[in-house]
Amino acid sequence: MNARLRIPAEWERHEACWLAFPHLANEWPLGLASAQRSVAELCRAIAGPGGEPVRLLVRNAEVERLARALIGTNADEWYMYLEVDPSAADLDEWLEANAPNSAGVLRARLAVVSEVRRALDRLVTARRMVCPSRYMAARISAAGGRAWVYYFSRQRPGPGGARLGAYHGTEIGYVFDRHEYWQTTDAVDDELTDAVMDYWVQFARTGDPNQPGRPEWPQFRAAAPGVMELGDRIGPVLPPDADVCLWLG
Repeated sequence: MNARLRIPAEWERHEACWLAFPHLANEWPLGLASAQRSVAELCRAIAGPGGEPVRLLVRNAEVERLARALIGTNADEWYMYLEVDPSAADLDEWLEANAPNSAGVLRARLAVVSEVRRALDRLVTARRMVCPSRYMAARISAAGGRAWVYYFSRQRPGPGGARLGAYHGTEIGYVFDRHEYWQTTDAVDDELTDAVMDYWVQFARTGDPNQPGRPEWPQFRAAAPGVMELGDRIGPVLPPDADVCLWLG
């Protein structure tokens, strides 16, 4: 073996992580689209918390178009996974464990949130979902690619919606127009479903979700990080909790 060749351990930091984007349907019997979404999620997980660059290998320009990023998060991703009645001590423990250098600032930032569970959800959702997705979008943009980021804020009507908020995975029913029997819907949900489907189909077709007749979805750039809110209103907004991401690092 060449004495100058060194193979790093898998836990060591890499200059970059190389992945191949799936493109052969016969290799993915459970669905090519599902495999492509999973690779996109893996890219986000690697690029987000650790800040490691991801290099994606694509077969051709058509597959590259599919690999462009349309990513985002829901407003209350982690709420339903938390204890029903966490204490202020639980919040303090999370802050000291995850953001010890900015715990005081974040505690003050969330002082206006009356419910501890909501405050904890804001922090965990930001840490695990919001900040990594925007970081990935910014890196794609900086590398010359194009990315669009959404913020899904729709809370379904009725007591179930109030109990769960804009929970993890709630946007899936709107993407595919498949609302389960227990998911209460009204005219707002019908209109939002039409809009979401239009955006997703247009992105799959052209690599850009924008189209005539729909509010313009701004391309995400680090210098101008526009986000598309999909909820009771549909339109661009400044990234919610951007300062929380800053303090979480």
